[in-house]
Amino acid sequence: MTIKLVFGRTRAKIVLFLSTLLISVFIFAHFHRALSSLQSPATAKDTSIEIVKGWQYRWGDFSVEEADAPACQENEISNSCWQQFQFPSRLRKPEDEQIVWLRVPLPTGQWKSPALYLRGVPYIIGAYLNQRLVYTEFSLNSSGKANFESYQWPIIPLGSDFQGEILLFRVYVGDYPSIYIGLFDRVTIGSQIALIKRSFEQEIDAVFGFLVTCLGLSAIFLSLIRKETKSYLRFGLFALSIGLYIISDSDLITLFLNRLIILGYLEYISFYLIPISTCLLFEEIFGVGYKSIIRYLWKINLVYAIIGLLLFATQTDTWISDIYLDQLLLLVTALILLINSIQMSMAGNWEAKLFTSGFIILALSAVHDTLVYILKPLYWYHKIHPWGTFVFILLVGLIFEYRFNQARR
Repeated sequence: MTIKLVFGRTRAKIVLFLSTLLISVFIFAHFHRALSSLQSPATAKDTSIEIVKGWQYRWGDFSVEEADAPACQENEISNSCWQQFQFPSRLRKPEDEQIVWLRVPLPTGQWKSPALYLRGVPYIIGAYLNQRLVYTEFSLNSSGKANFESYQWPIIPLGSDFQGEILLFRVYVGDYPSIYIGLFDRVTIGSQIALIKRSFEQEIDAVFGFLVTCLGLSAIFLSLIRKETKSYLRFGLFALSIGLYIISDSDLITLFLNRLIILGYLEYISFYLIPISTCLLFEEIFGVGYKSIIRYLWKINLVYAIIGLLLFATQTDTWISDIYLDQLLLLVTALILLINSIQMSMAGNWEAKLFTSGFIILALSAVHDTLVYILKPLYWYHKIHPWGTFVFILLVGLIFEYRFNQARR
């Protein structure tokens, strides 16, 4: 028995080391790419450059022929002229507006097979080069709401005389109070080879989300045929909620599901399920906690999830996003779970130590992404919470594997 326990602990340390190493390699790769974006590619034929200078916006809907209006004068605020903004940026919507136009001049450079990568702008109704439509992702129906058209490759080939051309975007905002331009991605110009590589790098998270979703579904299926029904079910719900949340925000999912409203519900439901399923998982491993605080915690999150979904369905949830209530409740939940797991770790519980290690890695990666969202740094904008989640799921899976093996002996 002692030998098996030591072996379990040793294997846990190995998994933790390898997972941390994987995260370090991933972060180093993104850091290297961020440094590369600072270098001028004017003479590099197989590189790319992020377009971050010269951005302007204008609220309201108008024809593309009217897009050549002048820029606003300093301190002038008007929908009849173009306002400058720092890219990336979160643009607050004026009342009764649903459309915002963006424009930016293309930089000069020499690239082999030049092209544009457009994923830095969300909800594109139309992208234009010199008033010529080159890309569309959404269309407006008769009631003015956006419908997803079809998945379109986000890389647009350019001719040899693109220097100085104006790139225009017609973007749908709808009922949202604001829109984030450049969140976790950038509009980029460069060689097609470099942009294809970039596109695949950006979709690695979606592949991971798909694998986690499959893991969750497998665990839920096993809960139907194994005697450890509740354990498999709670682990499966946890993995499924995280996996669905990751892929719901991915471009690849639109290859299989192109209904915007369904994707919206999928994102909201999976987001609200994450703290609930995490609390249930914690309760399954360590119990209900001091004065059943963990049980009360997931019930509070469940009530809030029902209210939040009702508000989302009736499109009256904008005040929640304005005060960051979702993030606040998620933070409180995470802190309570972390404090309880640390207390158990200090008591010598090796499972709690493993859980705490993974949870800290997950929490730090989530804090990183939150700071990127709030601070809007120019050259570092990469998401790492999927990889923090990867480490956490590995360690939790290791705990369950050990418990299942012990139960069968």
